[in-house]
Amino acid sequence: MMSGAMLAQAVNLAVTPVLTRLFTPSDFGVLKLVNSFAALFIGVAALRFDMAIVLPKRESHGAGLLALSLTCVAFTTGLAVLVVLLGGGWLADALGGPGLESWLWLAPPIILVTGAYNALTYWCTRQAQFGRLSISAATAGLSSAGAKLVGGAARLGALGLTGGQLLGQAVAALVLGAQVWRSDRAMLRLARFSRFRALAKSYRDFPFVHAPMTLINRFVQTLPVFMLGTYFGEESVGQWALCMVLVAVPVQVLQNAFRQVVFQRMSARVNEGGDVVPLLNRSHLGLFLVGILPATVGSYFAPEVLPWILGFEWTGAGHMARFAIWWQLSLLVSTPALALFPVLRMQRAVLVWQVGGLALCAGVLYFAASTGDAVVLMAHYSYAMVALNVVFIVMVSVVARGGASAARS
Repeated sequence: MMSGAMLAQAVNLAVTPVLTRLFTPSDFGVLKLVNSFAALFIGVAALRFDMAIVLPKRESHGAGLLALSLTCVAFTTGLAVLVVLLGGGWLADALGGPGLESWLWLAPPIILVTGAYNALTYWCTRQAQFGRLSISAATAGLSSAGAKLVGGAARLGALGLTGGQLLGQAVAALVLGAQVWRSDRAMLRLARFSRFRALAKSYRDFPFVHAPMTLINRFVQTLPVFMLGTYFGEESVGQWALCMVLVAVPVQVLQNAFRQVVFQRMSARVNEGGDVVPLLNRSHLGLFLVGILPATVGSYFAPEVLPWILGFEWTGAGHMARFAIWWQLSLLVSTPALALFPVLRMQRAVLVWQVGGLALCAGVLYFAASTGDAVVLMAHYSYAMVALNVVFIVMVSVVARGGASAARS
């Protein structure tokens, strides 16, 4: 599973210096704004019933949840079409790009193919068919990169970028869907529309607890993009987008690889009634030691190195990276806590933390926007995210210690 994802990320990083010379920062800004708008819908497109696909013992229930998830994705896509149709002009003006309205029409198909892909991913996880995910991820990365390069060579501007990404996501969904249908269609035919209501009732925590958590998390992630667009325009959004491509991708690879391992070990420790705190502390410390030296070096040299890699137009991305690196380090260190909180059944506490985080980030961004400097805006946001991740780590550690104390007593 990781091999396909890593290949896709490697291809994405390899072609980035070429793409930054074929497309302008404004083109990348349009792509990021469209993706951010779509992300608000994608996270809750299936009302998080997709997360429940792996849980039922009966295959008919798993297949029913897949069908229910895909149905929800279709309805969510329709809702996005209505939002763009009725409020596209207002949204474009609010985001600082009146010309963005026509590009927002790319969001519904992105929502449809990505939401379907996510649901199919959980089905493949249920079946332990990780090879399918590897093949689809690699195919998506290669097709998306190729389409973007062709679009750049043809001077298609933002259409080349957004169209290339949509093509990659559509290819991933089609490849995965074809594999699932070829191998599992007998199980998929067990799904019954008449059972949708019963399944929705049985797994109601997912739309009522997990979906709001996901939506708030997406708001926290997309808020700086919208603020940059509103106050500083599409070019600043593009600078931030490229900064995050180069800074966040290595962290995501490490985080995804580590999270599954630590989740399994912590779950086993808790189920056995053991003390999970030593493992939690060692994991936090180990990740901090892994990341502190690269973060320090990267933060110091980013303003000079990134423009050299990307091109002279990308100076802003280098300065933003100085601060984003520390946010990403704190996110990496928080990985064990992210893996442990579902095991400790802390979903509602984390929802409260997320609401507080959204309020903090909104206040910080609104205050920082008055400085008139996009780099200062993103510096404040990055530091706010560091603070939130530290609070999250402490919160999970306190609950884990409380559980360990109760078990000993």
